[in-house]
Amino acid sequence: VYYGGIDTAIDVGWWVAREYRGRGFGNQAIDLLAQFLKAQGVTGIGQITIDTYQGEYNCASGKLVKRLKAYFI
Repeated sequence: VYYGGIDTAIDVGWWVAREYRGRGFGNQAIDLLAQFLKAQGVTGIGQITIDTYQGEYNCASGKLVKRLKAYFI
């Protein structure tokens, strides 16, 4: 997970290597990221654009976005 940006906007990116996909590591990373953001005082998540390798949409990334946003509803 990458975390960076100005105080009112944060760029987030993630990558799970093929051999680790489907084992819950993405969910675990999102859970930890959400906990960290809440501890930093983040109260909401704006639009997250999924930009994947070679422009192919990734359903797993979409699920991770939904999981992250659910922490801030």
